[in-house]
Amino acid sequence: MTDVVRRIRRALAGIAAVCFFLPLGQCTGVRFEHVGTDHRLEIVEDRNATDTFVPARSIDWAPASFSAFISDTLVVCVFFWPLLAVAFDGRAKSNTARNLINGAELLAAGGALYFLSLWLMFRHVLLAGYVAMGAFAALFVVSLLENIREVRTWLKWKRAKLTSS
Repeated sequence: MTDVVRRIRRALAGIAAVCFFLPLGQCTGVRFEHVGTDHRLEIVEDRNATDTFVPARSIDWAPASFSAFISDTLVVCVFFWPLLAVAFDGRAKSNTARNLINGAELLAAGGALYFLSLWLMFRHVLLAGYVAMGAFAALFVVSLLENIREVRTWLKWKRAKLTSS
């Protein structure tokens, strides 16, 4: 991987992490209320209410159930996996480990785009939401191009090995 691609990935990972703390979308006409002892969220129609989706505020630090814990962990992972991928990619010694990290990063970028589009589907998307979607889309494209380059390099090596035999 070239130094320019590594810098681009670091910048995009930083942008994705910052977007965790910014309002990504807004929904008017509904508000969410905690109901019952299990703190279930219920949607209440209210024409004057607005609900802003900020991922950091949506995390329950003392989840009432295991499924709430899993969904909160998923929200955190969606925004912070690029930082982990950049950190692990810099420490990878072998080409196999680097290729596995690149493949996992490609799948994670696609998954992040999917979950982000689900979270913002019926909301008015704010500027930070577009920035987050753009950062994850750019990470997906960079990972895809990096994986294509690695596959082409492997195919050239395999062809050279077959012709020399």
